Amino acid sequence: MSDHVSFYVDGTPRTKGSWRPIRRADGGTFMKPSTDEKPWAMAVAWSARAAKAVKIPKPKAVHVSIWFDFVEPKKATNHFPKGDADKLARSVLDALTGIAYDDDAQVSTLIVHKRYGAYSGARIIVAEIES
Repeated sequence: MSDHVSFYVDGTPRTKGSWRPIRRADGGTFMKPSTDEKPWAMAVAWSARAAKAVKIPKPKAVHVSIWFDFVEPKKATNHFPKGDADKLARSVLDALTGIAYDDDAQVSTLIVHKRYGAYSGARIIVAEIES
């Protein structure tokens, strides 16, 4: 791997969620996201910009590592934080599109960790993969 950018995003990581149909009063439906992850996605994007991420152009391959930290709730029922790792990662990958790389389809290796910590946030590394 050659050039890379590493940065931390403060805040509670949010999943991308799925779209769910909502029935309207007139009998029609519309699609609504199941979570409100926009503030988190904006924080990821701004943190990447502040870290001076340089966009990796197509067709170069990209490696992304993400360590998600969550403050452990007082009544934790599991030994691991809530939220699907793939949906947490999807939120970050989409937020970095156009900033750290042209298209999230360029991501050929992805490492995702979820853990409890002293603070909530995410440590993210984006690197170009040398061919």
